[in-house]
Amino acid sequence: MTYIKVKKQYPSGRGPATLSFFKLPHFILNSLEYTSLRPVARALLCQLGGQYNGRNNGDLHLAENPMAKLGWKRDQLRKAIADLESSGLIRKTRPQTSRKAPCLYALAWQPIDAEPVKLPAKLRSQSRLQLPGDKGKKSKFTQVLKIVLSHPEYLALGKPAQALLWEVAAQYNGHNNGELLLTHAHFGPRGWTKPALKKARDELLNADWLRLTCCPLSRAGSAPLHYALSWQPLDTDVERPEPYRVRNLNR
Repeated sequence: MTYIKVKKQYPSGRGPATLSFFKLPHFILNSLEYTSLRPVARALLCQLGGQYNGRNNGDLHLAENPMAKLGWKRDQLRKAIADLESSGLIRKTRPQTSRKAPCLYALAWQPIDAEPVKLPAKLRSQSRLQLPGDKGKKSKFTQVLKIVLSHPEYLALGKPAQALLWEVAAQYNGHNNGELLLTHAHFGPRGWTKPALKKARDELLNADWLRLTCCPLSRAGSAPLHYALSWQPLDTDVERPEPYRVRNLNR
């Protein structure tokens, strides 16, 4: 791993206090550090990133009681944290000092924002993680929606299904919803076994986070099936048995 010195960069668009998503860069999603993680740890990385508001990197927490409300069991959480720390994708910026003062963390690819007095001396001017494909502000990214991360039907999913949703969403470019792929040829190199991929896919379909946009019988030969993110409008001309309705995330 290599690190580079960077100036503070705030997200563009709405202010940090109202930011509705966090940017999960594709160079992170495609990195060996990420694809070597178990799906459970990948899901936790998204939940941790959901706390980031543009100016609090270094003040993110994974305390057991709040995370239990998000469906995380103690042993499951501890193992996933250990995996993320070992991968270098998150950093511990403060050890736990009491039950009311849990460990604090930072996303390793973002500059640390916390006040220097809160950080160990070696982290006060810490650089950020740089991985292949990192192009700074021009890096492609996936919008991980915070309203989804806290949605009861998302929290009811298994952790692998939660992780898979954002890896599928990484294919979305603004005009290809309905043409997203979920084949083992695409996801196998990312560490997904066929049984795990099928189970997570079926969960996402049953919970209406993903939608199949073509009938298997209508596909010629071995052409792969296509999928859509349910909260985005359908971008392709696909025949469906009923009118396509965008999922309302506020319900």
